[in-house]
Amino acid sequence: MGIRVYKDHSNCTLPHPFDYDITVEGLQILSEGPWQEIQPNVIEKWLVVSLAEEGEGHLMISKDCSKEGYQEARMPVTVVAPSDGGLWAQGWKGAYPFELPEGLIVQSVFGIPMLSGADLTVGDQRLRLPSVPTELGAMVSPVRVFTTTRDGEVIPLLIVGEGLFWRYDHLLDRAQAG
Repeated sequence: MGIRVYKDHSNCTLPHPFDYDITVEGLQILSEGPWQEIQPNVIEKWLVVSLAEEGEGHLMISKDCSKEGYQEARMPVTVVAPSDGGLWAQGWKGAYPFELPEGLIVQSVFGIPMLSGADLTVGDQRLRLPSVPTELGAMVSPVRVFTTTRDGEVIPLLIVGEGLFWRYDHLLDRAQAG
């Protein structure tokens, strides 16, 4: 997904010329590229997003400019119920729907989630989540959690639940580097 900004002023007063806030609801940002000036006063940024929660959501970009005040733009998103053969259905049925680096083994656990801060317990599996989907704290229906183990550490990969598809696999490279 790309964001393109057309700047009105050549001499921008923002503390940093690319000082925009990007927030999402119903989406999950998996990665984002840098802002790039593609022509004078036109900048662009590319994001990789995942549709994370069933229902209405949006991607919003905003700024607070000393010349023009607060401005925002929203791109509405509607996430519909998953199809029978799609990624959500595969995960829900117990098949991890993505490829992993060679040598990593996927495990899954199914049950009612118990959340304490960033610590998630499902069945006999307890792990720390790098980010917590807000819906997870109020869930009373079961979820399936996919994990892998690297250097003795359990690493979350994906949580699939009713209306929820939250990915962590994009963090594997960072976990390996850190």
